[in-house]
Amino acid sequence: MQPATERRDEKEIDELNRAVTWFGQVVASTSDTKKYTESLNNLGVALQRRYEQTGSMEDLERAIEVLSQATELTSEEHPDYAVIANNLGSGLDSYFEQTGSIEVLDDAISIMERAVRLTPDDHSDRAGRVCNLGFSLQAAEPF
Repeated sequence: MQPATERRDEKEIDELNRAVTWFGQVVASTSDTKKYTESLNNLGVALQRRYEQTGSMEDLERAIEVLSQATELTSEEHPDYAVIANNLGSGLDSYFEQTGSIEVLDDAISIMERAVRLTPDDHSDRAGRVCNLGFSLQAAEPF
């Protein structure tokens, strides 16, 4: 019999696989720009979460790809831009942790700085975004 944590992990991965499939279908089938960028963000987050569970660099690279596309399609004035940028920055930071690429870390810091700058001081997500930026800046310290 499998321990409960292994069954829970398998169930979570199965659910993430389903989420990736569904979000991918929405991305492939929508022509509405707002829904498309929202779906790209959702797909990117699901891929990042699956990467965190499985360690699949393919998932992380794909997450970065779709989140990059979502930021390119969203103006900085759009209320969702900071959310998408923060998610992309987190993905880039994870990629740096795996590869040690300073160029990628610089990109992560740049996009996270933008996310923080675009988040109002009194916004409930600002502290988390500032922390994400701080962790990335800390990682850059030895370089």
